[in-house]
Amino acid sequence: MKRILLVRHGETDWNYEHRLQGQQDLPLNATGVQQAERLAAQLAGEPFDTVYSSDLKRAHHTAEIINQHHNIPIRADERLREIAFGKYEGLTYTDIEKRYPQEYSVWSQDHSVTTHGGETVGQLSARVSALLAQIEDDPLAGHVLVVGHGGPLK
Repeated sequence: MKRILLVRHGETDWNYEHRLQGQQDLPLNATGVQQAERLAAQLAGEPFDTVYSSDLKRAHHTAEIINQHHNIPIRADERLREIAFGKYEGLTYTDIEKRYPQEYSVWSQDHSVTTHGGETVGQLSARVSALLAQIEDDPLAGHVLVVGHGGPLK
């Protein structure tokens, strides 16, 4: 029976500061490394057959830390990247609301539109669904670890 374990990356400085990271390639901070190490210890006995990770540093580093107990090749895949927030990346929700009040009003109520040059939730869903279909069709992917970001994992 195929099992898929979904893991969100550890903390970054922008997580701590409540900034939208989107597809910015940010590293884990010290807390994020500790979080990944704790999870790695908890998952040390899990028999993973395959490991997929976003290709962004924060997720890939989390996968590497967890995978040190398994030594399985990590399949970095850009389809697991966080949703692209366009010009909102690096900003807090408060910043966005102040700088772009009309756009924010539309976007905050309807994520099927993009007012910021990023992706829609539908676009995110399509790319993640394609990857999940690939995993589902892979006969060698029995117990799968997927390390990504909040948006794609939802």
